[in-house]
This record gives sequence, structure tokens and C-alpha cells, in this order.
Amino acid sequence: MVLAGLGAAQVAAEPAHASGRGTALPVVAPSPGISADTTESPRPTVNHDGLLRINHPLHDFLERQQTLGRLPRAVLSHKPLSRGASAAVLDSLDTRRDMLSPAEQQHLDRYQRRTARPGAARGQQWGAFANGYDLISARGTQYAIQATPVMYGALGPVTQRNLPGEASTAWQGTVGARTYGRLGRYVFFDVESTATRERPPRVDFNTPGRPTAPRQGKVTLHGDTYGYADVRGVVGLRTRFFELRAGRDRNRWGPGTGSVMLSNYGPAHNQVQLRTTVGRVQYTNLFSRYAAPAGPSAPDETPDFSRRPRSYGATHRLALRVSDRVELGAFETIVFAPERDSTVNRGGFDVAYLNPIVFLRGVERELGSPDRALVGIDGAWTVMRGLRLYGQFVLDEFVASEIGNQWWGNKWAWTLGAHWVPPAVPNLSVRGEFARLRPHIYAHTYVPNSYAHWDDGLGHPAGPNSIDMAVQATYDPASAWRAGFNVAYTRRGRNTDTENFGADPTRSNQTRVRSRGVTMLQGVRQNRLMGEAHIGMEVLPQLVLEAAVRAEHTTDAARPTTTYVTPHVAIRWGLPFQSLRY
Repeated sequence: MVLAGLGAAQVAAEPAHASGRGTALPVVAPSPGISADTTESPRPTVNHDGLLRINHPLHDFLERQQTLGRLPRAVLSHKPLSRGASAAVLDSLDTRRDMLSPAEQQHLDRYQRRTARPGAARGQQWGAFANGYDLISARGTQYAIQATPVMYGALGPVTQRNLPGEASTAWQGTVGARTYGRLGRYVFFDVESTATRERPPRVDFNTPGRPTAPRQGKVTLHGDTYGYADVRGVVGLRTRFFELRAGRDRNRWGPGTGSVMLSNYGPAHNQVQLRTTVGRVQYTNLFSRYAAPAGPSAPDETPDFSRRPRSYGATHRLALRVSDRVELGAFETIVFAPERDSTVNRGGFDVAYLNPIVFLRGVERELGSPDRALVGIDGAWTVMRGLRLYGQFVLDEFVASEIGNQWWGNKWAWTLGAHWVPPAVPNLSVRGEFARLRPHIYAHTYVPNSYAHWDDGLGHPAGPNSIDMAVQATYDPASAWRAGFNVAYTRRGRNTDTENFGADPTRSNQTRVRSRGVTMLQGVRQNRLMGEAHIGMEVLPQLVLEAAVRAEHTTDAARPTTTYVTPHVAIRWGLPFQSLRY
């Protein structure tokens, strides 16, 4: 056994080069180490193990380089990336390091583990962080294993108006551990388990019998305090063209962060995923099991909250780099429940959906159209160096003759966005997005077939019957500091306890209030402004001291206006900043 030693004192960084500047996209010739028809090196120079978290800073770094035109063949729209895939993209970028600023070269060296994380030298004095990144690590010729604690502690006062209870203190305590590594050349694994107690600034717990809070899956409520656990684990097999994963994780597909196709808003779920990458094409298959919503599927049906039914999903997405500037994607998904409905009687995953190359919508129609089907397209265009425009469109259901008639069954959602990275300040990233989601999208006649996991939609965080505008920014210099903020303004027409205006994907569309005259933002008008900002310093590898503030202001046509502001301090180890939506 050989302890890993890739710290700054052990591996010298490559010399810095001058930064490349300009207004047009660079013309990049394939390097000798990179095949002209692939985005990846056959053998990455650094063997990274496990998976990235969706909000890992490396994802942001790679997307900034893509918007700056330095990764013309990389497909980054299926998150999370495995560390092996990210290492191959980093190798591709390393062949063009002359284009990077000195700070970007420092980022590159750190992500390739040529240099250590901030604070590693301090930790190595205690015999820890031998590889400059993880608390404990061991590496041999045929294996590697890394382990680190996982912790998130936050504390701050709550200033509120018209929220239940008195103004108080919000806090969170999360503890756990993560282990990841590889066996041989092709097999990787990543396991993380945490337990959390939390007093949120705004308690948002569902009705009795539905023990869940937004984004957290199963939650136990003790007064105004949440208790929940999160387990994430994946084992994978990666070769040059294929990557197979099996386990429990989240996903976010498509360009941008507020995906109307598949977002990471809901909790982790069990899945098997196959990614096939050939040249400029990446084709991804996802087979999932969800904890389906529990509720009535007809107006006169008595809800049964005593159990949480299962549902399954089969999803395909094809991403194609048409040129160095343009990427296109096509998406389809089917969600179906094993319980009996009006047309089928099955006890588990329907094998008809296991074909990785069949059109799922055609299979669903052949089965009698009993299931939830969604199809969509997306695209991204690097207009100039530092500016990338993108959009998504998802179609749930429509009848051509009913277009323009405000019929309830014409259901779709779309989003447009822009990603800006100033070439003069390449560590700054600004993103703006606009989304519009029709009423009743993601819902289904049979509630377990809803496009949802627990009571969270699998699509855009704003949910159906809404218009959403969001701005996000991050500043990530090559130092121990990192900062960011998110602002989102959402207008929606919400349901009432007895009326379904199409704002909840977990309510059957059989309970809708009307079939004609279905307009955007129908129902009880609600406007919500949410903002959060944070700045943190990494004092030891992956151990961050952070100051943050969250605020939310909600106006509702039938309720008092509510507001809360929560400044807080936090310490986190092995976890990214926890956003309310992303």
C-alpha cells in the first residue's frame, strides 16, 4: 500500500503561460494526444475516482471554459460527471493551457491534482491530507481509496414577518462520511451517507401522513425541527466509449441550471445509467425508481397516505456537438407505476422500456398510452467568446386543433438562458434564465405516474403554472476564497386545498377545476422573491468557513405577505454551498 502524495510539496506545478485574449472563438487544432473525433483522451493523465457532486466547483470551471470556447468538443450537459470523464476533459484543456490566464492555470493544476488544495500543507503537518485533497487516502497499482468526513453546520438569527412562530434562530447540523475510489483501471465507486437535524427559517412540511419537506425525501418533524438522512452511492464501469453507473444519485440534464427536462431539485433516487460517447455525440440512458406521490386519482377517491407507492422511469437523451459553437439535444422520458391502472396490470419495471435505442413514446402508445410521457429538445450556441445562449422546450401533451383555445391538455414548458464569462475576468460567471411552465405539466391522471419523486417535481424548481426569472453569479479566484449569489423571482397561480388549478404535479389532472379557459397563472396569484449570497474561505482541503444570507419575500392574494431574512455563519466539510433551489 502506498499513501497518495500529490500535494504541492510533492508534485511541482507546470510553469505558467501567458493568457490568451481576444473577442473571437479560438481555432483549435487537435493535439497529438487527443483524437480529432473525440473530446476525451483514451488514458487521462490523472486517474480521478468516483463522481462529482452536481454543484461541485469543477463543473462551473469546465462550463466557464466551454463558454470561453476552449472546449469545443466537450459534452457537459449530463450532470454529474464522473471524475474519470472530468479528468479526460481536463487533459484536453491542458493541451491548450497557453490560452488560460495564470489563475485558470492554477485551477487546472489543482483539479488535475498537480498541486494541493488550500491548507493542505498545514494538514500534512498532522499526518493528514497526504494526497493534498482528502483526509485519508491510499493508492496502489490496481486500486485507490479516499475517505473524508462530511459536515455542514450553520447558525443564524431569523428576522421574519407573518411566519408561524416567533422570530428565532435557524440552524443545521449535518454529519456523515464519504468514501470513493477505483478498483483496477475501469471500476469506480462513490459512497456518501449523512444524517441531519435542521431548524429551517420557514417550516414547509406536508400534511400528516406525507412525511416530507421540499428536496429532502422522508423527513421526521419534531416541533419546528426536521430530521432526515441522505444516502448516495454509485458503482460504475468506465471505458473509452461507455460509462455504466448503478446506484443512488441526483441528475441535471441540459444546458443551464433550471432544467425543465430533468433537474436536481428532488432528492436522490435509485437508478442505472449508461452513457455512450463517440466523437461529438453522447447518448445517455437512465432507468430510475422513484417514491411516487401518494394521493387521490379521482375527485371522489379517498386518499391513502398509509404507503408510498413506487414508480419507474425510462429516459433517453441524445446530445450532439454540431460544431465548435453549437450543441443540440433531444430528450424523451416515460414514468410508469407498477400498480394496476385503467389499462395495465404490472408488478414492477416494464421490460418493454428497457430497450436502450427504441423510441419510448412509440412503446408507450403500443401499451395503450397508460403512462406519463415527455419529449423535448434543447440547444446551446456560443455566440462569441464568453457568451453562450441556450434554451429548452419540453412537450407533455397537445392536440394541434386545440392550440390557441386555452385547452387544459396543451401542456408544455420552456426556458431561455444566457451564460456570460468576461474574457478579462474568466473567474467570474454570470447566468440569467427565464422559464415559463403551463398549468398541469408534469401531472397525470393516475397520481403515481406523475413526473415527481416524493412530492418534488423532477422538472423545473418553479413548478407548473409559473413564470420564473433567475440570475446567478459566482466568483472563483485561484485562492482559498469563493463567492456567489442566486436571485429568483417566481410568479405562479397556486392551488387551494380544494381546487386544482394545475400548479401541483402530484395532484391528478382529473381533479382540475376546468378543461377550457385554462390560462397562465390561473388560481390564487402568488409572487415569491428569493435571494441568497455566500462567501467562503477554504482553511483545510474541502473544509470551508462561510458567511451567508438568505431572504424570501412572498405575496399571496389570499394570505398575509410573509418575509424572512437569515444571515448565518457556516462550517462545511466535503459539501458545497447548499442552495434553496439548485
